[in-house]
Amino acid sequence: MIDGERPSRFGVAVTLNAAGAEKMRRATARHVGELIAMLIDGEVITAPRLRSPIGASAVLSCDCTKAEAERIANGMRIR
Repeated sequence: MIDGERPSRFGVAVTLNAAGAEKMRRATARHVGELIAMLIDGEVITAPRLRSPIGASAVLSCDCTKAEAERIANGMRIR
């Protein structure tokens, strides 16, 4: 989690391995400028605009509460 634009808001930092980074880059390269929905358990949590292709690392700028950011981070962790 990372601090958001306001003190009580947070985002999520993501780091992918090389294989995951290449898959994500290919999947997102043609969608720059579009909204990208993030779902957890079938629920849209946030839908930010994709500013650039996602590679090895990304910041999900959802401006979430701490609890929401933790839910997103936990939903993305490899189990």
